[in-house]
Amino acid sequence: MGLRKNDRGPAWAPRACTLPTSQRPLRAAEFDGLFTEAVRGIERVGPTRLRLELQPSPQAAGRAATLAAVETECCSFFTFALTMTGGRLVLDVSVPPPHAGVLDALGVSPREVSRGRVGWLLNLVDERGAPSMHNADVLDAIADPAWATELGQFNIEINVPPRELGGAGELEQEVRDDLDRADRAAQTVGGRLMMVGILPMPRLAP
Repeated sequence: MGLRKNDRGPAWAPRACTLPTSQRPLRAAEFDGLFTEAVRGIERVGPTRLRLELQPSPQAAGRAATLAAVETECCSFFTFALTMTGGRLVLDVSVPPPHAGVLDALGVSPREVSRGRVGWLLNLVDERGAPSMHNADVLDAIADPAWATELGQFNIEINVPPRELGGAGELEQEVRDDLDRADRAAQTVGGRLMMVGILPMPRLAP
């Protein structure tokens, strides 16, 4: 999957990721907790390497090591190096040049993350408009980590990455393209998408 806060946008996980789509929200939540509670600084050391400075504690070290180990099982292109020296705890994340774009999403600053995100909640329905219990199949067909499960097997959600509020045209086109693509994916399993609601999730910068 990738070192992603839920708010960090959809570009963090390339198609090389082998983690089942249904398991990605849980993994994302685990990394979200690490970023929120343990990451003190983010530095782009080079085009293919990102450095995370962590809270120098045994708990943070163990947490980072565990998540790095499970992450390499589904995204083998990652290389993680965890070092503690001089009172500093650092996690270096390296990728091959073809995956350098993944680090752009990981390197989002806490201030940028604080802008918040917007989630679109949708129902899956059949040709009669009744609930269609196939969200796992639809998410596998969409194959985009911006999409996730929700409360029921007939719900899915798309999370739009954080941004400054400005002209709505670009955002509208981006979301429309995503929704059209997801609706086509739903049709492959005999369903369609039905909008339920929009949930803004703003965050205040500390």
